Amino acid sequence: MLKKQIYRKPGVVYWSAGELNKIEASMSGGVGYVEPPGLHITAANYNGKTISITYRVLQDDLIDRLNMTYQIGLCDDEIYQIKVNGLFLKEIAAKNDMDLEYHGFSSGAQLKKYLRDKELDILFMDIDLGNESGIKIASQLSRQYPKMVISFVTGHREFMEEAFDIDAMGYLVKPYEINRMERVLRRSILQVMALKQSVKEPEITVIDENLKKKIICKNIIYIQRQQYKSVVVTPQREYCVYEPIKALYKRVGAGFLRVNQSEVVNMDYINTIENNIVMLKNGMQMLVGRTYRKDVMLRYFGAK
Repeated sequence: MLKKQIYRKPGVVYWSAGELNKIEASMSGGVGYVEPPGLHITAANYNGKTISITYRVLQDDLIDRLNMTYQIGLCDDEIYQIKVNGLFLKEIAAKNDMDLEYHGFSSGAQLKKYLRDKELDILFMDIDLGNESGIKIASQLSRQYPKMVISFVTGHREFMEEAFDIDAMGYLVKPYEINRMERVLRRSILQVMALKQSVKEPEITVIDENLKKKIICKNIIYIQRQQYKSVVVTPQREYCVYEPIKALYKRVGAGFLRVNQSEVVNMDYINTIENNIVMLKNGMQMLVGRTYRKDVMLRYFGAK
């Protein structure tokens, strides 16, 4: 942590260490400030003449996240409730100068289909989705997409314990006011930032022209066992890894499926699965082995 003194003028705060940085701030009702680029202010004390601010320097990638557009999912079988929550989000975004985009889903199937190709940062999930259980769907999604922050919106109070068993950020009981949704959304955004900062993308080490090289797992299309080695296939090229496919599967992350003894595939590159055949977006096909069918169906379709 670092400390620096800044001097106060009505409506304006100046850095004192000779910088030319002038930071506009609203001083009405006490100490006010706007965080300068690259800094996160954690405390401020005003003694009548100066303001002592404690801050920490942000990494460049975190600065970008502070300015990111947050992707919000609203899953509810009542279209009216999706519209109400959408209006709430628009008002919250305007009030807090947030950049939000929301996407409505009237069923778990719609939500899962969307997530095959795109990402959500935050999900507000109804519990009673007709023939579907929002709790079960959320439990599956929390394992598959660990950086997505989930809260529940429901007319039932009795599922609260189950909801928090899967680390739900919030539990909104219908009907609720906009300020309650705003509080949950604020906490969710902080959690999204923390997860994106702390969760490092899984990597594996491959052999590239007799040199070792690390590649990010999300860029892998599939891994295939070939005799005494494993072949890692990316959109650009293929690499060799002298490691069993079972060990690689444990390290590539939750976004991969083991479809048979010899092949592991990135779910982001799957076009569809029909009749135990995995069809990839590049046209390649893989047969789902008998031993792996239940897990593939459960994780890809959410079916038992």
